[in-house]
Amino acid sequence: MRAWLPFIGVILLALMLSTSCGTGALEKGELAPDFQIESLGQPGKLVHLSDFKGKVVLIEFWASWCGPCRELAATIDKFNGKYGREGLEVVAISNESRDAVELYKKEENHSYPLYLDTLDAANGAYHGDYIPRIYVVDRRGTLVYNEDGGTTQDVEKVIQTSLKSK
Repeated sequence: MRAWLPFIGVILLALMLSTSCGTGALEKGELAPDFQIESLGQPGKLVHLSDFKGKVVLIEFWASWCGPCRELAATIDKFNGKYGREGLEVVAISNESRDAVELYKKEENHSYPLYLDTLDAANGAYHGDYIPRIYVVDRRGTLVYNEDGGTTQDVEKVIQTSLKSK
């Protein structure tokens, strides 16, 4: 029996790696996990995803050193300006230091608020370590978009559709 233990261990490991078990990938249609983040503009103010209930929420994970994140920021700024009055809330989350994010804000100065994930709660729940990464949550709190090769046009269509539904 002991001779079989290493063989069984290898088979179990192979099975775990070959399945989606344990990846925690978020699927469209499921309830968006709540999280707690800190407002950059109001130090110490904690914000939860659930605070935006009734709004369409575009969640973006980004970092100041990420070139594609900086490029995407202009598009998100456009979405915020175009759809903010209709009920879109942009939640741009970084797990960098406050100093790094404040410096970025001074350099870029976008119209949407920035948040710090000091507890890594949002990054953990949404796999925010792959950046830039976008999710859209509808007014009911359901995940309706999780970036998996989509385009900014795809994101905008999802935002438009979500804003129309009550």
